[in-house]
Amino acid sequence: MSAACCTGAGTGTCGSFNGSTTPPTAPVPTSAAQADTSIVSAAFGVDPLSVDVTSCGLGDPTVYTGVGGETNGDPIPSETFGTGSVPNKDEISNVYAVAHQNPLNPNIADCLAAGCVPGTCSTACSQNPNCTATNEIYAAFERVVNNGDSHVDLEFLQSAIALVPGSKPAAFPCKGRFQGDRTKGDILLSVDFTKGGKVGFPVIHQWVCGNLAPSPAGVCNPTPGNCSVTTTQPCATNNDCVAPSPCPACTTGETCVRKGGPHYETVASGIVTQS
Repeated sequence: MSAACCTGAGTGTCGSFNGSTTPPTAPVPTSAAQADTSIVSAAFGVDPLSVDVTSCGLGDPTVYTGVGGETNGDPIPSETFGTGSVPNKDEISNVYAVAHQNPLNPNIADCLAAGCVPGTCSTACSQNPNCTATNEIYAAFERVVNNGDSHVDLEFLQSAIALVPGSKPAAFPCKGRFQGDRTKGDILLSVDFTKGGKVGFPVIHQWVCGNLAPSPAGVCNPTPGNCSVTTTQPCATNNDCVAPSPCPACTTGETCVRKGGPHYETVASGIVTQS
């Protein structure tokens, strides 16, 4: 790819092809994007495919293992990853997002204190930059194929997330778990794709703390629950309710139920564009 194609305006530049079984080099922000103070964050992630060969060997080293809490709303430290493969219809090659604010860090509380009501119009509100602020996220992902049913989630978390060693530290970084917290106001976008690549009904969820008081930073992680049928069996994830192991007393198909604590709530639905 010539340098000439990378000099235009935009938030990403170049990237390079490294062979049919090696993950490509991800694009980086252009100088124009880096100079744009309204872009508070921009990232382009290249996800290895199941056919790729990395330092972890053959396979995608970012596959959920299924042995931890891989359900939306589970404690982040319970989520596990490893090197493996997934069906092409579920394979993601690239993920990218841009966060844009103008002005930076708008003070919505100041807007409300001035008597402005969201969704209404007034001269006082239109002249208050905190009431007319832009605070938006653009995000996208690329599927390898679009001819099968698939479910994709995009989570926008305020807490920093890290990959750390799991139950077998020597296997890291090819296998491990996530580390981080859930914070009041985190956003989850869920999208279902149907056969033929048609986009289903996208839904936006927001993390709420329920009956748990958040920390000063707004952190409120999921609290333990009980298995849905064997209600005396405590659980942190659905896997804690699996019969015969790790819970011999549980019945097939039980889930972990948390009542009243932190959880995702549906707040909106919209349209997802597929190109």
